[in-house]
Amino acid sequence: MLRLLSPKPVVERSDFIYESGEIVPLEFWYQDGSRRGEDNLHTRFDWERGLAFTTGDGRSTELQLQPGILDRGSIHMAFMLDMLSSAGPGGYAIADGDSVKLYAYSLNGTQVLNTALGSIETQAFTRRRQGSSRGLLLWVAPQLSFLPVRMEQQKNGQTEMAFILQSVEGL
Repeated sequence: MLRLLSPKPVVERSDFIYESGEIVPLEFWYQDGSRRGEDNLHTRFDWERGLAFTTGDGRSTELQLQPGILDRGSIHMAFMLDMLSSAGPGGYAIADGDSVKLYAYSLNGTQVLNTALGSIETQAFTRRRQGSSRGLLLWVAPQLSFLPVRMEQQKNGQTEMAFILQSVEGL
């Protein structure tokens, strides 16, 4: 009976390879955590054919791939690698169903966050998609290879959801 009241976790998974200094996405899954899974989605990248195939929301779509395109999960790794290379964040193209969405990061400054890992010096960024009222506030820790310590999904300036780092293994 309790299982009916308790939501399942939201799960995002991105499989990719790192090749010649580039992230190359292979597959992306999103599970919305609801019983019905109405917003669940799966994208498969077929680089030989130059197409991405997405299923979700009761439909299937195809997208012509372009060099450097990412998925919603691999963008985080691309950002971290760009920060580690001292190049700083650039613009990122994300495969989203049958369209490509462009994202850009802007630096907001530095901030010390109190976390389960203790006080951590972070750099704060905002990630925005062109033409969207949504944004992602992102605090990354340089001493943890720019791993996100906190992320807040916002719409019209209001926080809808927050993710906070609880532990780190293997860095």
